[in-house]
Amino acid sequence: MNIHLRIVSGLWLLVGLVLTAWSVWGLATQEHLPSVVASWLLVLGFAVLAIVAGAASGYKRAMGRALVRIVSGLSLIYALAWLFLGGIEDAASYAPGIVVLVALSVYAFFAAKSSVSAA
Repeated sequence: MNIHLRIVSGLWLLVGLVLTAWSVWGLATQEHLPSVVASWLLVLGFAVLAIVAGAASGYKRAMGRALVRIVSGLSLIYALAWLFLGGIEDAASYAPGIVVLVALSVYAFFAAKSSVSAA
């Protein structure tokens, strides 16, 4: 397996685990309003998808590359939505995490493409 794809799959596993812990903490400590619960469940769903993408990259290369691309695309869509819907004014503390997700997504697209051409 390509070294870049190994790095990306490990990083998506790490991101998924961190997001899982954060969403479980949010579900346990914050108010249980329907909108709050729905937003934490969305984070948890994305975290599970990131974990599956990272794990599948090591076992099933083609499926893993596809899942890495899906997770990376969703991250970029989220980052653009955050940027254009006022995230800088409303939730500026998320900016470092958004920048890391964008960087990881761009690197993941590069790694998924280069692993196809190397195979």
